[in-house]
Amino acid sequence: VPNMEVALLVDRSGSMYGDNIYYAMKAAAMIFYFAQIVGIKISVYSHCVNDHDQVDLISYSDPDAIDGNDGKRIFSMEDDCDGCNRDGFALRFALNRLAESDADQKIMIIISDGCPNDTGYGFGEAQIDVQGAVAEARKKHGILTVTAAIGDDCEAIRRMYCDGISEKNAAKVMDISDLEKLPRIFVNILKKSLK
Repeated sequence: VPNMEVALLVDRSGSMYGDNIYYAMKAAAMIFYFAQIVGIKISVYSHCVNDHDQVDLISYSDPDAIDGNDGKRIFSMEDDCDGCNRDGFALRFALNRLAESDADQKIMIIISDGCPNDTGYGFGEAQIDVQGAVAEARKKHGILTVTAAIGDDCEAIRRMYCDGISEKNAAKVMDISDLEKLPRIFVNILKKSLK
């Protein structure tokens, strides 16, 4: 097993309520337990914008956690979806934490059902923000970013993370049309990285 660390960031905005957050949570749990079994460090976060226009970040799993309850915390994710999503801030936080790792391979995984949306943070502003974060993490720290689109907004998410940026520095985008396949696909991403 290579010296690898994974960070997983889940959109917890209001549009994720219901099936979307359930499958995102299921994927997060499967990736977490797979990483535990093979000895890969993993962090799991979620984010949304609260009623005070502040980004709420919740950490469910941390490589340095000592209470042994990370897996249980992940399953609390589905109870709390609300507000908008300002992806750039949350993404930079998770990428910066991952950049501090001494792992040889670093993977950032984002699960969302749509493009960022908040007051003064539409497609254009958000695109510049998230692409800048992804490209900087790739160039400076070698972090590979993978984003999964849940639902019907895969093309918009692809434009958000890939248009106008070199393929080398862009995120890898996955279309998840069948939500049941989401956990297995993410586990396969990690397996391929182990080869």
